[in-house]
Amino acid sequence: MLNLSVLIIAKNEELHIGNNIRRLKKYLNPQEIIIIDDFSTDATAKIATELGVKVVQHALNGDFGAQRDFAISQATAKWILFLDADEYMTEALGCEIRKALTECDQSDKLFPPFIPSSLLRSPGTPFGNVSRLPHAAHAERWCRQPWSGSRRNQQPISNKRFANDLSY
Repeated sequence: MLNLSVLIIAKNEELHIGNNIRRLKKYLNPQEIIIIDDFSTDATAKIATELGVKVVQHALNGDFGAQRDFAISQATAKWILFLDADEYMTEALGCEIRKALTECDQSDKLFPPFIPSSLLRSPGTPFGNVSRLPHAAHAERWCRQPWSGSRRNQQPISNKRFANDLSY
């Protein structure tokens, strides 16, 4: 089991959430998957609960940053992975994440290396470069950091680099 909390902020995602969770369990096997549900009116929470996932209902109130911070506060693992409810883990991405985090744990690095952008599947979402794999000890700071340009070219903070380009 990977020392990883997968955080998914969701609202009315019953069409995607089950497949997302099953693929996460199959290809990544994280310590925990946590759904932060914005009081869905469909079966999102029910499906996630039936699949053995922790569901916490918390209102978004128009503030995604606060919702993300709340999600971080629920995580208990060493590493955190943020996913959208309609993004699907692939076998290749699961292998890359396990490899990167194992290497980081063995060398006491706080930030995994570049993970290829084409390995995460999201229907209807354009490919892009979005960092989403911070060490739990720095997740809140990582989320609040103002970025400009590509995160791959970012300057180190306190001689440490943040997770780069875990992309969809």
